[in-house]
Amino acid sequence: EDMVFQNGDYMDATSKIVNPEFDNGTTGWNLQTTIAPQSKISIGAKGTVIEANQNHWQLWSSGSGINGKAYQTITNLPNGRYNVKAAVSASFSGTVSLYSNLNKMTITSGVADFYTASGIVFDNTLEIGLQMATTGSPTIDFDHFTLTYLGLDAEGYMEVLHVKMLTAAADTLKMSSAGMPGFNNIA
Repeated sequence: EDMVFQNGDYMDATSKIVNPEFDNGTTGWNLQTTIAPQSKISIGAKGTVIEANQNHWQLWSSGSGINGKAYQTITNLPNGRYNVKAAVSASFSGTVSLYSNLNKMTITSGVADFYTASGIVFDNTLEIGLQMATTGSPTIDFDHFTLTYLGLDAEGYMEVLHVKMLTAAADTLKMSSAGMPGFNNIA
């Protein structure tokens, strides 16, 4: 059920994430990349955010970079704003971002930290994970995913509506240039 919280209240929704600590390998997670990177569950310490002897997912490449995403889709969520938080320790050239649906938080190469991305759910579905567009020989370690439900958010819905309107306008222009009628019925 959709909820409105007052005074900064929130609800821990981490239980909705399958395998947030990678205790069961990468069960529940997907990896979609242009070239398959090396991938393993590692137990080596990474900075101060991932302790030794603790499962975490590690991706690396020997010269071809990593382009794509490691992600999970969570369904049957109440609509509203969510914060996803994760421990990330990475060394890379390019960009790596923690994301929550349309919103991203840039990861800083060489800075092991807990990063948070805030996203809006408007169709009871949330995709969380890391987006990567790197070159060279990146190493990306991540763990400790948490999910917090902050309740309904009118401002967030306006963000989503704006993106949907831009997409519809772009689709209409494509249709017009392809000799199709210049309108779009958005469901």
